[in-house]
Amino acid sequence: HYTFEPNTVNGNVLTDLSGVQNGAIVGSPVFTSGQRGNCVKLDGNSANYIDIGNTDFVQQTGVFSVAFWAKTQYTDSGIIMVLAGNTWASAQPGWGVLFDDRPVAGNRGLRFFLSKGVDNQMIASIDAYDILPTDGLYHHYVFTSDSARLYAYIDGSQVATKLYSFSINPSATSVRNTSISGLIGIAGTAYNGEIDEFRIIPKTLTPQQVKRLYQQGQ
Repeated sequence: HYTFEPNTVNGNVLTDLSGVQNGAIVGSPVFTSGQRGNCVKLDGNSANYIDIGNTDFVQQTGVFSVAFWAKTQYTDSGIIMVLAGNTWASAQPGWGVLFDDRPVAGNRGLRFFLSKGVDNQMIASIDAYDILPTDGLYHHYVFTSDSARLYAYIDGSQVATKLYSFSINPSATSVRNTSISGLIGIAGTAYNGEIDEFRIIPKTLTPQQVKRLYQQGQ
């Protein structure tokens, strides 16, 4: 749980309030006023990001939740913006959160995927287009999974769900650490905007728990 508050930023160390895994501040991300206290502001430069270490349990168990607030001036940019993850390719085990606006995909797309890293198998992928807010305000995003189905929420309401296409691979080890932005692929760019109250949770959130996080601004 990364809040980006001043008392959690010490040099290049970002404190994890859950006490599990502190992050490393890389480059020059900016910490400024956000949705709840302070946030991290990223500028689309892949050299500026937060390294939050190993999150292999996400693709190894399929039981997880990723939740955060994000604010961006989203336009029809024709690119992918990577908000968080440890891979962008189905040939590599891991996961990713993307805002996708490529012409071959669709406008204002919200994507979350789990990759098995075996024979280019995508365990599951949510792709919901014409759905991202364009008002330039903060919105709450949650992706949660019970090892059989993925769910996506915006502002406490479910917007998409998807059954797993393949079984998980309990031995799948990612090739890099997970980052908040900073991870780019052939068609992608690092995130340009603000992120606040970023959480990775080793359990499935219920709709009621997702709604509560949104209503409490957490």
